[in-house]
Amino acid sequence: MDNQEEPPNDPIIQVRPYNLRVTNRMRDLDPSHIDKLVSVKGIIIRNSDIIPEMKEAAFKCFKCNFTV
Repeated sequence: MDNQEEPPNDPIIQVRPYNLRVTNRMRDLDPSHIDKLVSVKGIIIRNSDIIPEMKEAAFKCFKCNFTV
């Protein structure tokens, strides 16, 4: 038996939106569009990963003031 890993059995999801009312230009996109389905008009010649600006965060409970 080969030592190759089995491919994941994740379902293939295809989205084919049409008749979207708002079409954005690439230059008009901003952080409010992250994690949303948007329609983009134009040609994309290059893309990259999203680089987070926040490296550390602190969360504080308002009831007990516990901070993580």
